[in-house]
Formats: sequence, C-alpha cells, structure tokens
Amino acid sequence: MHATGEIPKEFGNLPNLETLVLQENLLNGTIPSTIFNLTKLRIMSLFRNQLSGTLPPNLGTNLPNLVMLFLGENELTGSIPESISNASMLSKFDLSQNLFSGPISPALGNCPSLQWLNLMNNNFSTEESSSRTSIFNFLANLTTLGLYLRNNYLEGNIPIELCQLDNLFELFLDNNSLSGALPACFENLSYLKTLSLGFNNFNSTVPSSLFKLSNILSLNLSSNLLTGSLPIDIGNVKLMLDLDVSKNQLSGQIPSSIGDLTNLIGLSLSRNELEGSIPNSFGNLVSLRVLDLSNNNLTGVIPKSLEKLSLLEHFNVSFNQLVGEIPDGGPFSNLSAQSFMSNPGLCADSSKFQVQPCTRNLSQDSKKKSNKLVIILVPTLLGTFLIVLVLLFLAFRGKRKKEQVLKDVPLPHQPTLRRITYQELSQATEGFSEKNLIGQGNFGSVYKATLSDGTIAAVKCEILCNVRHRNLVKVITSCSNMDFKALYHCNLNTVERLNVMIDVALALEFWDFETLGWRRLYNPNYDPCNCGIHGPR
Repeated sequence: MHATGEIPKEFGNLPNLETLVLQENLLNGTIPSTIFNLTKLRIMSLFRNQLSGTLPPNLGTNLPNLVMLFLGENELTGSIPESISNASMLSKFDLSQNLFSGPISPALGNCPSLQWLNLMNNNFSTEESSSRTSIFNFLANLTTLGLYLRNNYLEGNIPIELCQLDNLFELFLDNNSLSGALPACFENLSYLKTLSLGFNNFNSTVPSSLFKLSNILSLNLSSNLLTGSLPIDIGNVKLMLDLDVSKNQLSGQIPSSIGDLTNLIGLSLSRNELEGSIPNSFGNLVSLRVLDLSNNNLTGVIPKSLEKLSLLEHFNVSFNQLVGEIPDGGPFSNLSAQSFMSNPGLCADSSKFQVQPCTRNLSQDSKKKSNKLVIILVPTLLGTFLIVLVLLFLAFRGKRKKEQVLKDVPLPHQPTLRRITYQELSQATEGFSEKNLIGQGNFGSVYKATLSDGTIAAVKCEILCNVRHRNLVKVITSCSNMDFKALYHCNLNTVERLNVMIDVALALEFWDFETLGWRRLYNPNYDPCNCGIHGPR
C-alpha cells in the first residue's frame, strides 16, 4: 500500500523529530516549508515520489544538524541553495533524477563532511559567465568517497583538483559535454573502483596511468574521441570486471595482455579502428560473458581458444575482415548469424551462421594427418627402442653374471691317467702277437690288448720305442701335455760319447772322400746336437 496525496504540513509541529522517511510512495505536491524548520532533523528521505517545487533558500540554515538528505527520483526544480554550506554535518546528499538546473553550487565545497554526492540525471550546466573548470572548484576541499554527476550538461576539462580526492571510490561523469585530455593524475586515486567517463568529448590518448589503479573494477571510456593505441599496461588491472572503450578512434593492435584480466565479465572494443588479429590469449578470459569486437579492421581467424569461454553469452565480431572457419565448440554452438555479419572470409559447416561453407584443402588435411601420424609414431618407436636397449642390457648383465659364477666354480678333479708297464702291454698283446695285430702305419703298428681287469684297448707301438741300435740311445719314457712334450732317454758316459764321435767321423769321411769324390756333398743337418754328444747346457 503506497501513501498518496500531499505531505501533511503538521509534520512541522514535531520540533524534536530527527528522522523523516516517506520514501517510495505516491506523494505529490510540494514539500511543506514547515518541515524545513525542524532544527533537530538528521535524516530526511523522500526519494521516489512525485514531489515538485523547489528547495527553500534557507535549507542549510534551518537544518544545521542534517546528516542525510535523499530527494532523488522526484520532479523537483530550481537550483541548490547557497545556504547548503551551513549544513556542516551533511555526509550524503542525493538530488538525482529531478529537474534541477543551473551550475553546481560551489557552496558544496564548504560541507567538509560530504562523502556521497549524487546529482546525476538532472540539467546542471556550466554558468556562461564562469570558467568551464569552476564547476569542479568545490571539490578541492572535500573528502568525497562517491561522486555521481552523470547525465547533465557539464562542460569543460576535468581539473587536477579531482585527483586530490584521495578517498574517491566511484566517479560518474558520463553523458555530459566534457572535453580535453584525460588527466594523467588519475593514478593518485588509489581507492577508485569505478570510473565512468563515457559519452563525452575527450580527445586525448588513453593514459597508461589509468592502469595503475590496482583496485579498479569498472572502466567506461566509450563514445569519446580518444585516439592512439591501447596501452600494454592494460593487463595490470587484475581485478577489472568491466572494460568499455567502444565508439572511439582507437587504432593499432589489441594488446594480448588483456588476456591476463581473468576476472573480466564484459569487454567491448567495438566501433574503433583496431587492426590485426584477435589475441589467442582471450581464451584465458574464462569469466567473460560479453565480448564485442565488431566494427573494426580485424583480420585473421577467430581463435579456437575462445571455445573455452563457457560463460560467454554475447559475442560479436561483425563488420571486420576475419577469415577462416568459425569455431563450433563451447559457446559457439549457441550463437547466431548476428555475431558474424559482414566478414566475407568466414566459413562454417553449419548453415545457421549464414556464411559460405568451408572448402577443405586436401593438402592441408594430409599434412595435418601426417603430423598426427608423426606425433603417434615417434613416441612409439622411441619407446620400442628403449625397451630393446633395456632387454639387451639385462641380457648382457645376466651373461656376465653367469660367466662370473662359472669362473668362480672350481673345476672338477680330473682323473689320473692309468699307468701301464711294458710288461703289462706285452702280456695283454700276447707278446705283440700277429693275431692281435689290428693295423700298421708309417710310424708303428696297432695291437689289440686285453688288460688284466678285462679292459680291451688298442695299443700303438711307435718305431722309436722299438728301434735298437748301438748308435741310438734308448727311450726310457715320455712326457706329454698341452704345454710340454719330451722324450726321456739314457745319458751317455765319456767313453760312450767318444765311441759315437769316432763312428760319426768315419761316416763323414765316407761321405767326403769315398763316395763321388768329384762331387762334394754337404748335409747341413749334421750337428753335434743331433748326435747326442754335447754336454749339459
């Protein structure tokens, strides 16, 4: 139930009244003058009604204890009374969405407690006889935390006095006729969270100092005459939620550092002269819901990385020079042809985007398949090669271990060969009887021998063992193994050696003088060593 009619003037008969709240009703008519005589009144809230008329000239004088005055969303007219300066305790003053006009009273500068000033959506203007910067002169003495002057008829430059409001956290100056350069001193406003300067006539570049505002959440510079390129420092404002620089004359490429603003919800760069490609880093803007890049000179393809923007609801790249296939994953499955208009080079397999169908380049497809095949085969071959190397290593190590084990194992004891005497052999062969003769060779005969234990063996008797001559020494035995072979024979005494020497001399005489004396024969093999007459060496 909403109250209607006029505010009863009887409220003025309550001298001890401190709070009057009649907001959000259907009250009309003027505010009774008696209410402005309540000297103890601290809070008056009459916003969102249909009240009309003007504010009394003695407003501040009669209400010296006023702390909060909310008169917004009515139909009040006139100007701000100069007496407002007497309300020294005033901290929040709201006259928004009325029909107030004229210059903003400099008397507001004498309200040292003023923290929240909302004059937006009125007809405040610059006084013709005053300097265009005088409308902000009152700001120098304030500690304002929130300043709302949007949708008025303010003109002139933004003075540097504005940068002295160290505690300013919100500044709305959009929809006025302000001009000139954006002040570089904005970086001093370290608590600033919202800066809205759109729909004015600012004609400078975008100062990089704006992106030193570490607490900034929303920045609106749209619909101005800003030129130049966007600073690379734009990626420093990590907390940014909304960025709008649309409808300017910005040029150059889109900084890839924008991709660092992972909290960004809305981004509009439309209606500029931006060129180059859409940064692939935009795929990092996972919180993005609105992305408008329309009406620029952008080229290249739409990055596939944008398919990761699962929260994207509005996407517009119309009126650019983009080419290639429109991505079909992620949010693109819910977009329409309105997002891609006037990009003759775009194509898609789906007809819903109303662009030409994509023609597949067979060579490119083959190259992609080859690349995929290489990606699959190379790791497989490398893995196989490594496995073979490991197996070879294990086999080699196993072999070495086996060899080491075998090396460490002692050889079994080799049996001693049986020793047989000549007498035993003679008995076994029945005196080397011919009936036991098995065969004959160049160096001896082979006999069948039956030993005393029944063992049957073959015995080969070499010539050297059987030969007997006065000039041949007797072989006693032999020694034979892998490293050494020797015959053991009788040694000659001095007499025997002398006899051998006489016999050898006679033989040599025969060769020299009695046979073929006309032809001397010489045998180089004659040597004392071959005659067995040399002594021990």
